[in-house]
Formats: sequence, structure tokens, C-alpha cells
Amino acid sequence: MNSSSDDTSWHPNLSHQYLNKVANLEGDAPALETEPLARERATLPERLRASLARTPEAFPCFDFQYPPIAFAERNARSRSYEALWSRHNAHGPRAALYVHIPFCRARCSFCYFTVAANRGQDEVDLYLDALDREMAQIAPFVRDRVIESLYWGGGTPTYLTVAQIERLMASLDKHFNLTECKEFTVESTPTMLDEAKISTLRRIGLTRLSMGIQSFDDPILKRLNRSFERKDIERVVHQARAQGVGAINIDLMYGLPDQTLENWHAGLDRMFDMEINGCTIYSLDLHESTQFFRKRDELSLAPTAVQIQMYREAVDRLQAGGYAMINRNIFARDPDTYRHQNRRWENLPLIGLGASAQSYAPGVAYQNYGSIDQYIDALEEETSAVERAVWLHEGEEFYREAVCRLRFSGLHLADFEQRHGGPLDARFAALTTDLIKMGYLQSEDSMLRLTRKGLDYGNLVSMFYFSDQRKQGLAAHPAVQKVLQLQALRTAGLTEDRNMI
Repeated sequence: MNSSSDDTSWHPNLSHQYLNKVANLEGDAPALETEPLARERATLPERLRASLARTPEAFPCFDFQYPPIAFAERNARSRSYEALWSRHNAHGPRAALYVHIPFCRARCSFCYFTVAANRGQDEVDLYLDALDREMAQIAPFVRDRVIESLYWGGGTPTYLTVAQIERLMASLDKHFNLTECKEFTVESTPTMLDEAKISTLRRIGLTRLSMGIQSFDDPILKRLNRSFERKDIERVVHQARAQGVGAINIDLMYGLPDQTLENWHAGLDRMFDMEINGCTIYSLDLHESTQFFRKRDELSLAPTAVQIQMYREAVDRLQAGGYAMINRNIFARDPDTYRHQNRRWENLPLIGLGASAQSYAPGVAYQNYGSIDQYIDALEEETSAVERAVWLHEGEEFYREAVCRLRFSGLHLADFEQRHGGPLDARFAALTTDLIKMGYLQSEDSMLRLTRKGLDYGNLVSMFYFSDQRKQGLAAHPAVQKVLQLQALRTAGLTEDRNMI
């Protein structure tokens, strides 16, 4: 059934097919027997309530996206940038620009991103060569796009020398229209930043510095394999402010080994004392590729209930301290300085450059090779570095914008209707009404957004707004099946292993 078949009744059997299918898996997979989910004649509210009764970590996801990358077509190098960027969307000739710099001094114990530790400057130069080649390939097909925001992520972009920072910015200026770029963010860490680099970044247009510190607690920082201490954080913040960096963001993690509610609160208090402009909070994810995952039996982690409490109490304290919720993870005293993060989820095209970088061209999401060597080799061969892509079906931007805005920021219903030529209720009236009645969504002044209760289930609630075709595809995906199977074991009381997901 294609996506156009969604109707105002939001048929529960079809929309929950990706959840119900786990009950019919072959082999030794446990059946999901939670009532009333399995009952054929259950009403819509009953089915929703049963689904949402799952614990909030049932669908852990820091970097949520629609369509899920699971749907991507691999070996997409034959797709030219001309084909990828041939469509137009409702936002016109605007775009955001992301550059991935994968280099770090050392790999942190929790890190599962594409990074390369302690590489020589000659290797960095080879990577910058590849970035310039990628820019040259894509530039002819995005020349009409005005770049609204620029973000250097990593890795640690300030691993680059001053000369390399200047070289990268010169390449970007050469290939893209940055004349109206109002926001330029660079990620960093305290040990890879000094006054010379701060001065250089300010001169080339930096508007916000984002530091991944994770904690102000020195013993925890050591456990994370971070190469700095609390005093280094304070030094860099002072240096940045002295050179006119007006916006500073820090990343804080909860659910870390040996972390308690008390030292979590202490870290938030220290951030308040330092008058940091904004922060990103997120939980530890025991990804299989991390050092922590390999040592998970040795870790002293707070129970899930305590981790949920850490998040909820952080939200309360941040909002009471004057920080607005930009999206579920990001809080700032000046929301207008965080356009880039939200623009990605508002259907605005995103041009991603570098190894593993993800992009969203109108109607197609794609991702570059995750391997740095494969990325460089592809560009040296003068072919595309795109590894995989997933194309939206006709009319599917309706679902993408609904899903992403609800997950991250909130959906302005009148604007949405104007952009897509029809209201959200045309396809999801019953669903939205019941989610509001159940307290997971709220509608006020034409804004539809997650409630405080709904925030804990943001991934799952937003999945309800997938197109039928994506729901059907998601049901068969091994990762989703695994999560649901493990959750079924918990529901049946057969396991309390918090490391299973």
C-alpha cells in the first residue's frame, strides 16, 4: 500500500504493523504478547497506550532521521550530484552546510562516530584535499542555494592547525555562497583550542563555539578518556569570551559510569555559574563499537529510572534557569542562535561534506562513505563519495516534515498546511486527537508539540506519523526487530539487563 492511502481514521492495524509483526517472528524470537496490542479488535487509543507503555529507551536514538537510513540504497556512487540535487522543495533556494572533520587527539571511551585519533598533519592535508574535491563536484549543482548556516563537526575540527583552518574556510568560500550565512559553529575540546585558533576562528566568522566536555567531574572525565580537566574548560571559556565569542555551547552527558544525581546536578550548577549560553544534553549510548560496550560488565551505570530522572530534572532546572528548549536535547538562552540544528529537521536542504557526512537534498537523503580511506580514494578517483541514498516517494516530504518537526521542535500547523497544500489532519486526525487526549501531544496557538510526558517517547510518537510504506518497511528491519524482542523480554519479566539495548 502506498503512502497516499493514509486516511483520517489512521487504521490501527496498518499503522501498528511494524510493532505487531514481532509477535510472528520465526525461530527463537520471543513473541510480544502484551495486551491489548495483540488483540485484533483493540481500539486505537488502546493500541497507542499499549505501545507507549514501553520504557522510554525502547527506541534510543540521538541522531533521529526520516526516512531511516535503514531504507538506503547502497552502492549509490553512480548517482550524480546533478541527479541528487535536481529537485526543489517548499523552502526555496536555501540550505545549511555541514563539514565533518574526523580527527581527534584520542578516541573517547563512549565514542562511536567516524574519527581518527592522533593522525599526522600530512594525513589531515590529504583529507582537506579530498574535501576540496568533493566541494568542486557538488558546487555546480547548488550554486543557487544561499547557505544560511555553517557547522564544522567531528571529531574535533580544531585539531586542524591555524593554517589548515584558514585553508578549509577558503575552500568553502570559493565553492559556496556564504554571503548570507548568519551562523557559523565549530565543535572543539579544551585541549585542542588556544588563543591563536580562537582568534583565527573569530576572524573567519565564528559565531558559536560548541565544546564536547560531557562532565565537569574530573574522575568521570578520566574514565571517559578525555584529555582535559575542569580547569581547562574554565580557561578556554575565559579565553573565548575575551576574544568576543558571544555564544558558547557545551555538551553534557547523563547515564555515565559512576555518575550520580548529585554530581549530575553539580555539573548543571557549574554551567549556570559560568553563564554558559547553551547546552546539549544526551545519554550514554553503549554502541557496539565503543570501549565502554566492550567493558560493559565492569561499568557502574545508574538504573534506567535514574537516567530518566536525570533528564527530566535537567529539563526542569534548565528551563527554570532561563534556557529555552530548542529541541529535546538542546537548550539555549537565545534560541535564535541555534538555527542550524533545527533547520536540519525543518526540511531545509542540508549539504554534508566529509567522511560519513549525511545530507538531505530535496526528496533524497544520502550519506558519504564512513571509512576515511574509502572517502579519500573515491574522490581521488574523481567519483562521488556517496555510499548510500534513500529517495522519498512522491508527496513524502509531507511525512518527513511532520515526523522531524514533532520529534525535535514542534509543528506549526498553519505553516505546514501552506507548504504542503493540505493539513496534517487530512491523514492523521484520529491519531493526533488520541495522542492529545492521552497527554503525549499538545496543541496551542496552531503549534503541535510533545508534552513533558511525550518527550520521553519522542522517537516512538514520531514514528506513528511515518507513511504506511515506511512503517511496513521498518517492520522487517533487523534492528527494529531486535529492539522489540528485547523489550518483550523485559515486559515478560525475563530480564533486567540494562545493557541489552
